[in-house]
Amino acid sequence: AVAATWYEKPLAAGESREYVTYYGLSDITQDTEAPLALGVYSESELQEENGIYIPNPFTVNAYVENVGTETAKAVSMTLELPKGLQLADGEEAATTLGDIEVGKSLSNNWSVEAIPTYVDRDYKIRVVLDYDNGSTKSVTRTVHVPAMKETQREVPRALTYTLFSEDANKNLEMYGWKSYI
Repeated sequence: AVAATWYEKPLAAGESREYVTYYGLSDITQDTEAPLALGVYSESELQEENGIYIPNPFTVNAYVENVGTETAKAVSMTLELPKGLQLADGEEAATTLGDIEVGKSLSNNWSVEAIPTYVDRDYKIRVVLDYDNGSTKSVTRTVHVPAMKETQREVPRALTYTLFSEDANKNLEMYGWKSYI
């Protein structure tokens, strides 16, 4: 099987960019044990550039092939994400693929977004495969999400107080007030 991904990025007049294509064995996480083989592919690492992750969202692809001796009935897949990753708008974690005959394969993909983090994180994503006439199988894959640069960190606004006197002609007097912020 072949999987190709492309991330569109504008190229300004006079700008140049070099692209490299690699081919050969892919970086796919898989369990090929019969009766259903399950493979999961995604980015293994996101990049941080000017306060955004590239790519974000990114795609998680799951492939299932019936390498057994009978039709797999009511096959479904569910994507499980840890805190820090979330499905893109409109995506559903669970999908029903239906029956898969011997020698046939089906796939599904999900669009996943990384939430900004300020420390490097290795997130484990899991695809769970279930079907009526067999046992559940899962594959776990790690995605590295780098820390956002310190200059990009959103710092909460400082705690502020508004003090006023009910009488505009009198000064406000405060006694014994401290802040430990």
